[in-house]
Amino acid sequence: MCANDCMAFPHLQPHQYRAEKDQRCECCGHRRFDIKTSGTSTRIVPRKVMFWFGVANVIRERMFTSTSFTKHRGAGRHQYYYPSAAADRLHTDSRADKLDPNTSVYEIGLDWAQMFSSKVHSTGFIMLRCADMPLGQLNRRCHSHIVGIIPGPKEPASLDPYLKPFIKDFKEFGPKGTGLTVVEHKVGADGQVQQRTFQHTILLAGVFGDSPGIKKVSKWLSHSGYLGCGYCTLRGTRGDSGGGMYFLGYKSPTSYGSFRPGERESAGAHSELRVGEAFCGDKKTKICDRLQRHRARRVEEKKSEPSDVGCNGYCCVVRELRYCDYNDTFVVPIAHAGLCGVVKDFWQHLLKVPARGQAAQWWTLSNEAKRVIASRESHLTPTCDFGRKYTDIISKKGNWTMEDWLHWTEAWSAYILMPHNGQPLLHPVVQQMWEHLRAGLLYFCRSVPTEGVAITVTSAAAELKLYATMVQEHFGTSMCKFNLHLLVCRLADQEAARGKVAHSTEYWVENLIQWAKSTVRYRTTKYPELLLCHDMLVDDGLSRCIAANPSLRQCVDEWQHRDAGGVCFSSPDEGDDCGTQLLGPGKLLCAADRMTADASVKKFVQKWHPAGWTEAHVDAADMLLYSYADVRGAEILHSLRYTKARSRVSYNVLCQYYEDYEQQGASIVGVAGPSAAQQHDEEPVKYMGQVQFFVKVLPPSGCGGHSLRVAITHLYKLEKVAGC
Repeated sequence: MCANDCMAFPHLQPHQYRAEKDQRCECCGHRRFDIKTSGTSTRIVPRKVMFWFGVANVIRERMFTSTSFTKHRGAGRHQYYYPSAAADRLHTDSRADKLDPNTSVYEIGLDWAQMFSSKVHSTGFIMLRCADMPLGQLNRRCHSHIVGIIPGPKEPASLDPYLKPFIKDFKEFGPKGTGLTVVEHKVGADGQVQQRTFQHTILLAGVFGDSPGIKKVSKWLSHSGYLGCGYCTLRGTRGDSGGGMYFLGYKSPTSYGSFRPGERESAGAHSELRVGEAFCGDKKTKICDRLQRHRARRVEEKKSEPSDVGCNGYCCVVRELRYCDYNDTFVVPIAHAGLCGVVKDFWQHLLKVPARGQAAQWWTLSNEAKRVIASRESHLTPTCDFGRKYTDIISKKGNWTMEDWLHWTEAWSAYILMPHNGQPLLHPVVQQMWEHLRAGLLYFCRSVPTEGVAITVTSAAAELKLYATMVQEHFGTSMCKFNLHLLVCRLADQEAARGKVAHSTEYWVENLIQWAKSTVRYRTTKYPELLLCHDMLVDDGLSRCIAANPSLRQCVDEWQHRDAGGVCFSSPDEGDDCGTQLLGPGKLLCAADRMTADASVKKFVQKWHPAGWTEAHVDAADMLLYSYADVRGAEILHSLRYTKARSRVSYNVLCQYYEDYEQQGASIVGVAGPSAAQQHDEEPVKYMGQVQFFVKVLPPSGCGGHSLRVAITHLYKLEKVAGC
């Protein structure tokens, strides 16, 4: 790469460096190589590089060699993206068959991460995932892959040279290209891995990332510009003393529109030409794909200034992949803009400590309210599905991640902010603002709305607009930042175009970033990208070996069950057809645990009559104890026997239990699924359960049933306390 990010040089092998040591950039003239001398030796080193794994290689060697990926690919087309209007337009414009099983839609993610805690070193990542997956598999890290790494320590000035190989692959293997030859490894009905070779067609449906990353790819102006929103022409307002750019148009209309050539000069050097006035979100302010392309071409042709029209040029992705739509391709980063943006700003504003000698504002929390909050925080115990334990919002909010802000918005605030002795903790106006924000934002963050959340996209958009109007009225211009404008301007339009916004979050990008950071976190190095590439190349090599020799996967499974040198290996659980798998080493139960498990399993057999099982079979069956479990591939549950817990682990679950089978001591939890609830008329009662351990009951000789998987749990009945 050019040191100034002007262009990408042709690829060379290290032994070719010496012959091309004088090569220079065609745009800026900078040298491609540095010549470093140490004693009598001379090394020729590229001044800037990018580590590129290739779209074709990742799809062929990492995705289609994974039996988990091939099992689920195509199974989610009725859930995500494909039913949307954007998908119809994409396949029509690209002339691809939407129903073709050999064609898949992919999405990319871009983000930068600080790889060190002691110094600034920003490393960029280009990521890829398949959009054909079911919702339960869509965001899993095993189905998302890094295709390119942009070394630090600084972010590049332009991403165009780094995206060229990516665009080249999508054009070559797209609908108008030759297609990508892949060998699909898929487990057949007989349990054996079967291979199928076909031509795979790939399409690009979306670009994910935070707002700065998306603006760098799309070439829209940053949010510090007057036309900082890439989706509309609503003009920003400069803050007091020229600091900051704020976007209004909630309480009253504000100016919108772009300058045409010559209009700025006719309006004067220091004045704005008011094209018109509109509210935020008005249809007349929106920019369609045709106008997006038109203004981008005018900037590239030097016929318009970037600050006049709102962009810095033509996005290389949209220009080369003509089927991509400007508005539909770039996805709103709702977790960054909504949770780490609007919600965080709101609560920092409420908890801001006034300067010495100044009186507190009317909206700030009182000391009594803070005392009540601290009291309620002290006895919060999260279940394992929360992931992170709760930390104090008053003193620890500076360390909160988007996960913490999501949990606060959805769960913790509903309890902590309840009235105390009949008196609200928040000012009535502030309470109303929080209810509007919570109701609107959670609709776009959740697949299924809950109590207190808007139930339609229209009502959710209205709630956000009401919140923004009250913010402008009561808090002033300083709280009307770009993130708030982005939510009000685009979220409803995105849901109408791409489908449910809650399914198009950037969490999968954050998952890969966290994995990359964890890979180099405790390793001493000057170049973290090299260590990360080393680990990725090892994974890539193993994938190639397994693809070339499918029997290797079976050999590993056989080795796990082998007795080596008198050491008896554990008994891993292979899981059931529903995706539930017991994790950890399977061990024999002690006498006390066996007695408890026998009583629980017999009650289960007596109640639900699993095929092939009787109470006599339970007495003769072997049982294995496990410490934690993966429930239907969607949630990890831990038990008290899980001894490796250090943090972020809970043994508590919320479950439903049938009163007519309540017992003293240990009881069965989680065995009455949806199908069982439909077959029986008993009214379930909610219980808080503390999981003691998991057991796998192996069918004895003469039993025609499958293995049973049961969680042995202590149950505590939940009762609603009056006034809470």
